Amino acid sequence: MLPDDQLTEKAMAYMRNLADNGPTLAIRSAKKIINAYNASGIAESDRLMIDLSGPIFDTEDVKKGVDSLLKNGPGKAKFAGK
Repeated sequence: MLPDDQLTEKAMAYMRNLADNGPTLAIRSAKKIINAYNASGIAESDRLMIDLSGPIFDTEDVKKGVDSLLKNGPGKAKFAGK
């Protein structure tokens, strides 16, 4: 657990790392699914999840992520947003 005075700094650093090195297509899709849930409920978010999740598995990021996980363990992959 972080002290209150470090929370914002650590959260911003985490988010910058995701923006620079994260699986941006997967994050974008997750945001769309969450927004669909908030706007229209679970049925719409489930429909959107089906539409958006399949193409993610064909991305370069997934291939790199799985390869990195198998070779280096969790949390070490770098993503290109592709």
